[in-house]
Amino acid sequence: MKNRFLFFLTLVLFAGLFLGFRPKDIPEPKCIIYEYGIYKSEEKGFQRSNDVPEGKSHFVTLDEILLKKTKTIPAILYTSFDFKFKIINLPKKSHLVNLRKEVQFPSFRDSTGKKFNGYKIDFLNQAHNGEINNIAGYYFESKEELVIGEWKFSIWHKSKLLCSIVFDVVDP
Repeated sequence: MKNRFLFFLTLVLFAGLFLGFRPKDIPEPKCIIYEYGIYKSEEKGFQRSNDVPEGKSHFVTLDEILLKKTKTIPAILYTSFDFKFKIINLPKKSHLVNLRKEVQFPSFRDSTGKKFNGYKIDFLNQAHNGEINNIAGYYFESKEELVIGEWKFSIWHKSKLLCSIVFDVVDP
């Protein structure tokens, strides 16, 4: 009888860990967008990917300088529009967290002829003392990308939406 009880208790514990149950006193991770707009962006490199327009995902860092706080973005080449965010309520130990950035925008064909209306890209983040600080956004690199309309950015962890922001790209 004791072995069955221990087996059942172990099974419940592993099921809880596997399914992601959290104790009631631990708050859910929360994402806060604390700065957004047009940034001064310097080339810090890029990662090749066929899943994003122009085949490049540009690197941006938290030291980017905000030029103008706005959600209205002029469709001008070499404009970088970004948002800085903080994720809180994570475990206090340092660890890597896989996040996903999803971007939706009006449909266009990039300079290679590939059609896009959005993309998803995974990225690892180092959590420190229960928080992640990061920046995400977009850099207009080719005239084909200069499409007018709503550009929506979302940050996800697994299947949970953590935060999102919408920019309105307009004629200059």
